[in-house]
Amino acid sequence: MVFFKKIKSKFSNIKAHLKKDNEISSTVDNFLDIKENSANYRNFVAQEYQKQNYTVWEYSKDRDFSKENKLSLILKKKHIIILVQCRNNNNNIGLDNLYDFKVEAEEFLQQNKIFENYIVKLRYTMSSLLLEESTYEYIKNNPSEIDYEIIKIKK
Repeated sequence: MVFFKKIKSKFSNIKAHLKKDNEISSTVDNFLDIKENSANYRNFVAQEYQKQNYTVWEYSKDRDFSKENKLSLILKKKHIIILVQCRNNNNNIGLDNLYDFKVEAEEFLQQNKIFENYIVKLRYTMSSLLLEESTYEYIKNNPSEIDYEIIKIKK
């Protein structure tokens, strides 16, 4: 959160020089707002899962922001690990997004062998239903592998 505020203040100085080109300024603002809103939503979701007695690791919080991380949270309860991608934007989740999420989850599990004796599941946690029909069908047909949950942010 502090990271984005620092960047916003630096970009406000740059924006003064870019008044001629509103498109660039608008793009920078939108990028920062989306990233900040994503972080706020991830934090909110983490708190909601903690209330449900999950141990929560905010995985994407520790990652490089130069690439989009598919894996946001790691949840643990008893012998179950749930790898979560939090989504609160208006971009629909297609099968290609699902594939990317599965690849990142596999890479995570390969790097973290400690989880090999756990039951592992993937989950999309969204602020609204963002699943494309094909993705919804895949999730419906593979409930032991992946599920979804809608958690609306409370204002």
